[in-house]
Amino acid sequence: YQRRVRDRPSDAHVMSAQKMLHRIPKPEMLRLYRQILQAHRTYLPARLRRLGDEYVRNEWKQHKNAERVFVVQFYSEWRNYLSTLLVQHHRGEENIGVDLEDEKMKLLSEDQQESLNKLKEAAATKK
Repeated sequence: YQRRVRDRPSDAHVMSAQKMLHRIPKPEMLRLYRQILQAHRTYLPARLRRLGDEYVRNEWKQHKNAERVFVVQFYSEWRNYLSTLLVQHHRGEENIGVDLEDEKMKLLSEDQQESLNKLKEAAATKK
């Protein structure tokens, strides 16, 4: 009986690892979604909560079947949003959210920019 030792991972293992880098498990995505809605219920005023919940639901629906490379970025940006919301609340800040950096604005499609502008306008009228 002789045991075979691999000097390097097979191509199949490398491909599998690469796929995992661009994949967020579905339960983790759902957990983030629920955490965001919970944060809205807890920290946002009612007038903004409905607006925020609607936006989050629409974004999740639109990205349900997104390519893997976009899912990682999508997850990261929403994780940052949740973190910002929690930090601002715990600091007692009255203004909620932050302006999107110019670099990130340039990466958005025209549809995304239009959607974001509509959200800004709606939020401004809810204040």
